[in-house]
Amino acid sequence: MNCTDCTIVCLEFDRRFSCFGDSFVFYDYNEPTALPAELQWSFDLVVADPPFLSEDCLRKTAQTIHYLTTKKILLCTGMCELEFMPYITRGEVGGTLQ
Repeated sequence: MNCTDCTIVCLEFDRRFSCFGDSFVFYDYNEPTALPAELQWSFDLVVADPPFLSEDCLRKTAQTIHYLTTKKILLCTGMCELEFMPYITRGEVGGTLQ
């Protein structure tokens, strides 16, 4: 696969990333599913890097992940959040990822 076969979208709070044009979507983790409807379940892979190491942030990030995909995820986070992984892997905030 090469880049012409895929679409990459950056969900980010920092509006400086709007330089990516249509590949940028403003994202506030405090509103985990306040995203364009066309993004719901539209990704084969979601790479998530929660902005804070807290249970609240991981729960909301999990809600966003479940909104975006029913497939694969790559979660970039610290060991201190390991106990909260069921939110992601078992879909405790909605949906089920495997």
